[in-house]
Amino acid sequence: MKNIRSMKVALAGIALLVGATFASPAQAAVISVTPALQTVGLGDPATVNLDVTLAQGESTGGFALRLAFNPAILGSGINVVFDPGGFLGAGPLTGVNNSVAGQVDIDATALVESLPNQGSGFTLATVTFLQTTGLGTSPVNIIDALGGLLSNADGTGLLETAVQGGCITVARSNTEPAQQCAQEVPVPEPGTMALMGLGVAGLAARLRRRVQA
Repeated sequence: MKNIRSMKVALAGIALLVGATFASPAQAAVISVTPALQTVGLGDPATVNLDVTLAQGESTGGFALRLAFNPAILGSGINVVFDPGGFLGAGPLTGVNNSVAGQVDIDATALVESLPNQGSGFTLATVTFLQTTGLGTSPVNIIDALGGLLSNADGTGLLETAVQGGCITVARSNTEPAQQCAQEVPVPEPGTMALMGLGVAGLAARLRRRVQA
């Protein structure tokens, strides 16, 4: 009888372990490039939105990300327009750095902790590649280059965030079909969030310096 009871306890423990291993992960916020696929004519501009979808009950007070692309196809001229909605209506500090070919760093931080209701999602920014320069298909990947993509509402922590990139096809005619391209879609594991918090400290220090300046 004792052995049977011990076996039942062991089986129950295994069942709990398997359940924890294969349980659905917590819902993450998502930053996506939209449209995901598009075709433009050679020499024409190409525009994408950076849209965020928030998990239920979440809000964000800032973001920092890098877009990576093929400059031989999309060129080097870039214009970024921050959306006036969401937290940006609360008086943000914004930054754009495209000094390195093939990437542009984009960030914005609200200056207040009390934010309007952001709903389920909104557009963070609109990015335009001003003049495409080569035929082919370029990925437009979202990369976490600063130790965290989205902060929480008061900037004291990070939101778990997944990303969805896009593909821009440059053809002789914009009526040609858009092509798929290789995309990296990293989803941070919950265990990495503490390490990513170091990035928030860095962003906070930068914010203080910018405010004091």
